[in-house]
Amino acid sequence: MAEIGYIGENTDLILGQEFLTWLWFRSETGNVFRMEGAEHSGEPFTVAMEQRIVVRGGEGENQETATVVGSFSPLREARLGLLTGKQVVRCLVRLEKDGMDWQVSLKAEDWLEVPDLIETDVRIALSPTESKAYRDFERDQLMSLDGKDIEALTAASLANKLLQFTGGAMYDTEGGWHEVSDAKLRALEDIIETAGDEPVLVFYQFKHELSRLLERFKALQPVTFSGEPETLRAWNEGKRRLLLCQPASVQYGLNMQNGGHILVWYTPTWNLEQYQQANARLHRQGQERPVLCYRLICEGTIDERVISAVNGKHSAQESLLAMIRDFYAEKTNK
Repeated sequence: MAEIGYIGENTDLILGQEFLTWLWFRSETGNVFRMEGAEHSGEPFTVAMEQRIVVRGGEGENQETATVVGSFSPLREARLGLLTGKQVVRCLVRLEKDGMDWQVSLKAEDWLEVPDLIETDVRIALSPTESKAYRDFERDQLMSLDGKDIEALTAASLANKLLQFTGGAMYDTEGGWHEVSDAKLRALEDIIETAGDEPVLVFYQFKHELSRLLERFKALQPVTFSGEPETLRAWNEGKRRLLLCQPASVQYGLNMQNGGHILVWYTPTWNLEQYQQANARLHRQGQERPVLCYRLICEGTIDERVISAVNGKHSAQESLLAMIRDFYAEKTNK
């Protein structure tokens, strides 16, 4: 079974709800579909709604949501929701073709029309000294900084330590951190300078990155954010020049699109869903400008492997979901 995927929020909400509601009905009354296109024309595939469905109706304070989760949960509550005017806003779909099956999570937001998300990889060259230190640690999995040992005992630990290095500092065995590079800080300075007075949202991974970001850009009065209403309000009112977030703390539900259109991944993430959902804080309905997404990548380091992995997952997901998009486009254009 493949991973559950998420299309990004990139394509009218009402149409999306209507489509998912129709798809649920269609999957229970005759779930065999046929593909189009020269290569696979007429080939059958099936679509089934798994028992993980969210239906929603009403607006503002009167908005109500019914959720069914669990492989053996009855869908009665969700069906009753449809009778009261609710529509499907999210569901888990199973696709089957030629004896193979995939699960894909679909959201009504997937059909929202929003400006482009423009991803730019900012490639950073470490100094010769920094590059040597990086390669030595990658090989030996051990180094000493300021008299403290830094070691990686497993492959997962090594990957984590290498990401710490490209972020500019590493944790020793006692939990203290030691700076090894300011290359990404300098690259971020260039982005912020180019942005002028435009607010910038920065996603960081490690606590040492937060400490160094707060110190380096203290003239801009940076603020950390993990969903606090007052900070969110200030950001959306344009009162925060630099906002620092861990992606896991803001990846769902927060509307931040009114505050800016520039975001920076200081350290990349392996998690495609986290990457897409964090970007969707700005790249969502209500955003009026293209969203500029900068990814800081130290050349010749693990950063390149992380970005390559995320891009690969995204490409595979997009290939699978193109079939559904094409089918949806055909139905809505009739």
